Amino acid sequence: MSNGLAQTAPALRHARGEPVRFVHKTERQCCRCGLVKVTRHEGDEHWVEFWRDEEKVAQPHHGRVLTPPCAAFPIPPTETTHAAKEAA
Repeated sequence: MSNGLAQTAPALRHARGEPVRFVHKTERQCCRCGLVKVTRHEGDEHWVEFWRDEEKVAQPHHGRVLTPPCAAFPIPPTETTHAAKEAA
């Protein structure tokens, strides 16, 4: 029995194209929204960066960088935000 999540979640993910490899990094661009995932590998260190419109996009979370959402699928606004509740 499916709850529908397994069917809809993959559609909201980035659709990354073929990797472009350089000496110390690999880039993969989302075909839908243009977000570029850059995997850097210099020496024994490896890390991931995300770039959109030549601007670094970062969402640090517990020492990791979370993948930003695909901009091709806008997040619907919530009914009432926390700030709006406080202002009322």
